[in-house]
Amino acid sequence: MRKTITLLALACFLMGTSAFAQTRVQTFDAEMLVSNGKNQEEEFISIQFGEDDVTFLSKKPGVTKTFKYSEIKMAEYSYSKKPRYTTGAMLGLAVTVFLLPLMFTKSKKHWMTVQTESDYAVLKLKKSNYRMISPAFETHGAKVIDAGNQNQKKKDDSGK
Repeated sequence: MRKTITLLALACFLMGTSAFAQTRVQTFDAEMLVSNGKNQEEEFISIQFGEDDVTFLSKKPGVTKTFKYSEIKMAEYSYSKKPRYTTGAMLGLAVTVFLLPLMFTKSKKHWMTVQTESDYAVLKLKKSNYRMISPAFETHGAKVIDAGNQNQKKKDDSGK
């Protein structure tokens, strides 16, 4: 009887620790800019950081995107009136056509642009969680470029 209780207690302990050791998914709320024909919309999403990939999950079908961390070529954070793009003229030109209405906004926002070889996502982050999203990307091996600090460093190096 004692052996049975000991084995049962040990089994419960091991099941509890294995459930605790499972990877937890970090989730943050944000908005993603989505092309809708000639217009663009801001779609509410959840950013879910899994073990191998990040998923931008919307309630609308067809808006969900999943990027493997190993495939992310660039993730760039900026605090500006509109998203910043440093990945080349073609991507900037292609995305800017859809984002022209954003160029007339007056307040600054927290932006994150994530790009793979074949896809990209432009995110508008919330004031309440933007400080946690860049470290979440970097924890999983995706380097985040801070466009604001990069521009400040250029100014400091030039002596202006």
